[in-house]
Amino acid sequence: MGKHADAVIVPTHAMAERLAEVAKAKLVKKVRVINGAPAAGLRVPSDAVGRLRALDLPQTFVAAAGGSAASDALGAAFAAVVASGWEGDVVVLDVPEGEEPAVAGLAAAAGLAEARVHARGSLDRWDRAAVLSHAAAFVAASPRVDWPWRAVDALAVGVPIAAVDTPVLHEVLADAAAFATSDQLGAALERALGEDAERLRVLAGDRAKGFAWRASAERVWALHAEL
Repeated sequence: MGKHADAVIVPTHAMAERLAEVAKAKLVKKVRVINGAPAAGLRVPSDAVGRLRALDLPQTFVAAAGGSAASDALGAAFAAVVASGWEGDVVVLDVPEGEEPAVAGLAAAAGLAEARVHARGSLDRWDRAAVLSHAAAFVAASPRVDWPWRAVDALAVGVPIAAVDTPVLHEVLADAAAFATSDQLGAALERALGEDAERLRVLAGDRAKGFAWRASAERVWALHAEL
């Protein structure tokens, strides 16, 4: 299909470089980088506390996202929570329906008590913003090369982020995250929860301003006109 396309849009330069490694030169010349963004108008709702209560969630926690797939790296996220010394709860967003027991198993394998882990599925943008805004930190542990949607949402509501050191996450999060290799992610999370927390909150808000759907749409329209 790609060989018939006039252009191929990818969300990061890191993905474009990865595509260049595996695709034919003719296809690579068609690649354009146009980033994603948080949900339009994403902000902390005035009824955030009530939304947390309705979702049966605690007021403070560390957040992560994903399911039991190895590429989501929830096991690494849970291990980082334990290594960081965080003794509170953990909320996991975007857990596919039916995978709650598997997620609980990953948490248990990392040493987290079942009562500390709260798995939730796909939430609307206001519930998601309410949840993320109450997170003490967000753990981005997945090494996947697609757009890190929930990490960018966390940026938008000013949450400190601990992220695994990958080209995609470095490109997207820049200096608004504490980075580490997967086996040292706990130390990064400890910094995001402690000494670097306030600095990362400020940088998250600044970084989030660089991502907007209107700007991305204008770049798509410009590309269309160019073709």
